[in-house]
Amino acid sequence: MAGDLNITVSEPVTLQTSEEAPLEMPLLFQMPNGDVLCQTSLTGDREFAKEYAGLLRSVDRGRSWKPEPHPLENAAWCIDFQPGGDTVILMDYRCVLVKGSSPRRWLFRFVESTDGGGSFGPVQFGEADYPLAAGTSLGVMHDRCAKDRIWDGRGLSRYRDVFQAAGWDPDHWREITVSGFTPSMYAKAQLADGSWLGLRDAAMGGRDDEALPWGTVGLVTRDGGRSWTYRSTCFQMTPARSELAGFMEPALIRLDNGLLYCILRTGGGPSCPMVHSWSSDEGESWQPPTSFHYVGIAPCLVKLKNGVLAATWGRPGRWVMFDPTGTGLGWLRDRRVSLTAGEQLTLQTNARAKYERLDIPRWSQPFVSWDMPSMIEVEPNVLLAAYDQQNFIETPGAPPKRAIRLVRIGCER
Repeated sequence: MAGDLNITVSEPVTLQTSEEAPLEMPLLFQMPNGDVLCQTSLTGDREFAKEYAGLLRSVDRGRSWKPEPHPLENAAWCIDFQPGGDTVILMDYRCVLVKGSSPRRWLFRFVESTDGGGSFGPVQFGEADYPLAAGTSLGVMHDRCAKDRIWDGRGLSRYRDVFQAAGWDPDHWREITVSGFTPSMYAKAQLADGSWLGLRDAAMGGRDDEALPWGTVGLVTRDGGRSWTYRSTCFQMTPARSELAGFMEPALIRLDNGLLYCILRTGGGPSCPMVHSWSSDEGESWQPPTSFHYVGIAPCLVKLKNGVLAATWGRPGRWVMFDPTGTGLGWLRDRRVSLTAGEQLTLQTNARAKYERLDIPRWSQPFVSWDMPSMIEVEPNVLLAAYDQQNFIETPGAPPKRAIRLVRIGCER
C-alpha cells in the first residue's frame, strides 16, 4: 500500500529487440478504437535519417504486437481531438518556415484517421502561425551535427513535398529553415469554448540559427489540429535563470477541479529540476513555476479513471509517481516506482551499450537508455509504460541487445 493507494508493478516484458540497428525512445498512442500504437525511433536520434520511425500495433491492450508501416516515416505526435469520436491525427513534429512569410507561418505534415486509428489517409499539410519562433537552417543544423554523427540527411527526400509547399527549392536544402514545435501529444487540453490548447517548447525570439533560450508557448486549434494559432508565451526564460536551458518538454492536463496543470523540463542537468505550475484562466496566465523536486526530462501526465494523477519522467532513471489528490499537490514522493528495478540481470551484467553518435561518451553518466519513458492508461486504473534499454541482457551470458520494454502498473484506491 502507498498512502491510500494499492500500487502493483508487473515484471517488464520485451516488445521488440535489435542486435545492431538503433531502437529507442518509444511513444505509446491510445487509439479511439481501442488499439494501442507504439512508435519507436530507428536512428540513434540523428537528424533526417532515412528510416526515422517504426510503428507497432496491439489489438489486445499491449499484450501482443505486430509491426506496420509508419504513415509519416518520421517522429510524430498522435492526438485525438474528438473524444468519443473516430477521428485522430498523426502530426510530424517538424515544421518548415513558409519562405518570406510575415508574420511567420510554418507548415507541417500530418495524416488523418477517420476509423478510430485503424488506418490513416494520405499526407496533408497543416499550418502553425507563430511569428515569434526562431528556426534553424538545414545548413547550420548539418554543420553543427555532422561532427558528432547526429546528422544523417538521407531522409530529406521525405520532406520534398512540404519544402516545395512552403516555397523552398528542395535541391538547395541548406537554406531551408525548420523548427520543431507542433504541440506535444502530452500537452493538450480542451478549452471551455471547444477549442484545444496545445503547449510546445520553441527557441524564443532572436534570429534564426542563433543559440537561444527555450520557452514554452500556447497554441490554439479550432479545426482538430490542422491549423494552430499563437495564443501566448506561457513560460519564458529570464536573465536570473539563464543558467538553465529553458522551459521545455511540457506535460499538460486538466484537473478535476478545473485548473490546468503543467510539468516542464528545465534542462536536465544536476542543477536543473523539473518545475510545475497551475493556470486558473484556461492557460492565459500561469502561476510562477516551482520545483517539482526531481531532475528529469520528458514528463508525461495521465489522469486515471479513479481520479488519481500519474506522472512519468526520465534521465536519470525512469520513474512513475502518483498523486491520490488529483491536484498536483499530493505527490507520493517517497513511493516512486522505478521502471529500472525490473532489469536486474541487465544491471548486474552492466554491459557497455552500443551507439553511433560521438557525443554520447561526453555525457555525465553511463549511456544505457535514452531514459524517455512513455505511458498511457491501457485499462481502467492500469498504466502501460514503455522505455528503451540499450544494453539489455535477455539471458545469462547472452550478448547485449537494444530493446523496447513494457511494464504494467496498477493503481487502485
